[in-house]
Amino acid sequence: MKEKRGRVEREYPKTPLVAVGVLITSPQRDRVVLIERKHPPSKGYLSIPGGLIEVGETVKDAAAREAKEETGLNVKIIELIDVIDSIWFEGSSRKPKYHYVLIDFLAEPVSGEISAGGDVAKAMWVKKEKLENLKEKMTETVRYLLCKTGFYDDPKYREGFKGVFRLD
Repeated sequence: MKEKRGRVEREYPKTPLVAVGVLITSPQRDRVVLIERKHPPSKGYLSIPGGLIEVGETVKDAAAREAKEETGLNVKIIELIDVIDSIWFEGSSRKPKYHYVLIDFLAEPVSGEISAGGDVAKAMWVKKEKLENLKEKMTETVRYLLCKTGFYDDPKYREGFKGVFRLD
């Protein structure tokens, strides 16, 4: 059965879906916000707040909205981190089950208290030194973004990120 949240076909989409992600960091750069996803393709994994851009919405407005919806935090967008592909194939299929273009931003909170909302099971602040212990629970996209921003080091992501996955 195809997953359909809102009016958008997320499974086997006709075109790639454009979404934003928000890596929220403390002003001291010693903590980041991680969330646990409720829905595929990253169900149960630690990720960053984010979601689809709504029609008529700018990417920065979408990023701030998603941060608020999923974490309860009002944020200030600092900078663009990267634009990456997230393409998921099932088994040996050549047709993507999921295909997202992710526009990821770095942000800092300006107000609010952290709490899980939307399609998030948990939202939490994680100290920089604790990230290594959580790496197996994080999505590869998040590990890449944390490496690119200097919060985490993994040789696998120093050269970039392909963003193509197989669901087996």
